[in-house]
Amino acid sequence: METKSIPCLVKKITNRSEMENRRRLGVQLILEGHTIKQVSDMLKVSTRSVDNWISWYKNQGEAGLKALKHPGPKSKLRPEQIQEVCSWLTRDATEFGFRTHLWTSRRVVQLIKEKFDIDYNANYFCDWLRKQGFSPQMPGKKAVQRDEQKIADWPKTEWSRILKKGIASGRISYSSMKPD
Repeated sequence: METKSIPCLVKKITNRSEMENRRRLGVQLILEGHTIKQVSDMLKVSTRSVDNWISWYKNQGEAGLKALKHPGPKSKLRPEQIQEVCSWLTRDATEFGFRTHLWTSRRVVQLIKEKFDIDYNANYFCDWLRKQGFSPQMPGKKAVQRDEQKIADWPKTEWSRILKKGIASGRISYSSMKPD
């Protein structure tokens, strides 16, 4: 005996606004006199879902059917702790016993654990830092022997010395040469 699969005419909905439209349609069908079972069969949802939609509509009206973005988990840090963590990031990391000046999410998470006994995953903590207004930045690499003052003085001293030496020896500049 061979069984044939029946194609589903209602696709799976994952978009929040489409879900909202489906909830509104479900409530409208109920208000028109359809049963919860009929509506759940038509929209390919559970009877519990339709029952929830009706409850939300009765308690909150149209607003109860709106598509809302999930707020995410509640912050583990209290507002004053958040301010303190942000103040750390305006200071040098070496002040907190780290070897270099660079702040990393691992270092911030480590300090939060030490100071407040709150665990965070360093891999996901970057999102938290972005929400606080911090952006990831790579420090520029600079040679240890680099002397900014010598670099600034070079055009005044060395370059003028090189120009004078070139003119005195009778060298011709490329700009004065004519093409063949």
